[in-house]
Amino acid sequence: MLPKYQSGQTGIMRTIVLLGLVIFAFAAEAFAGEIGDLPWNKSNTPALRAMDKATVAALVNNLPAANSSVIHPGSINIGDFTWADLEGNGTYQLLMTLDVNSRHFYNALVVYTRDSSGRLASQEIMGWAIRDLAKVTKDINRDGKDELIVPSQLASDTYRGAAAVAIWPAVYRQKDGRCVEASGEFPSFYESQVLPGLEKKIAEAREKVGEGLATQHDLAVAIMARDKILRVIGRDPTAGEWNAREWMTSEDPELRRDAAAVLGDIGGNQEELRALSVDKDPNVARNARFAMQHGATSIARFNSAIPSGSAR
Repeated sequence: MLPKYQSGQTGIMRTIVLLGLVIFAFAAEAFAGEIGDLPWNKSNTPALRAMDKATVAALVNNLPAANSSVIHPGSINIGDFTWADLEGNGTYQLLMTLDVNSRHFYNALVVYTRDSSGRLASQEIMGWAIRDLAKVTKDINRDGKDELIVPSQLASDTYRGAAAVAIWPAVYRQKDGRCVEASGEFPSFYESQVLPGLEKKIAEAREKVGEGLATQHDLAVAIMARDKILRVIGRDPTAGEWNAREWMTSEDPELRRDAAAVLGDIGGNQEELRALSVDKDPNVARNARFAMQHGATSIARFNSAIPSGSAR
């Protein structure tokens, strides 16, 4: 049995905790009645952009949700946030990057929207190391609507740990209230703003390989990113296939994994993927099996894919 003074201290602590909860509840209610009622439009741009991470987290956690899949983040998990007009009508969507594994890998981009009644909906788009949202949002075709440029890994590739992976900028646009992958609709963007930089990166990687300062895999990831774009914009639907078949015979398991990722992304290379799926290196075999399941079967299927939101 606790002494009276300890029992009294315990009672005081409980009272303090209860008072804290009551104060928090009142604060949340007051918040919902003030910032929560602020319309997400360009007339409120200064107030919206003045918010910090804690305020933004409280905002999305206290607004009424349109469905049970709305993502509710903690402020500690937010990497960056911004406001973007994805529909070109003066109404903002809230964009937020999240750390999905507590390792400061901000691979999730969450798009929050509000309907006419003020209810909140969210959509999660998975990318790779999404850090600067100022570079993610851009009106590519100058139609008054912001597109999203999301650094992305090949859908047919797996996590490589410390090894480099091929990353390319996928373009998303708003359609019927959701963001859809629409990279194939912006060939001039890739031709003028992305491919020249990748060609330079490939040339630099080749030079470093010759000097012994980089590996063949380092060169391969730059080539894979370029070839992915060539396939997406339709310039060469099988770009990279020749390289992948050459990499299949390499002694370097990373290159064999690269081969599986490319062949899976192109689609229609099941015989080669089956050969890689029994590779002596378990990582190569796993990558090949993953590519057989998740690789694109056609450019049309790839460009029509709509990423779905998920509860977190």
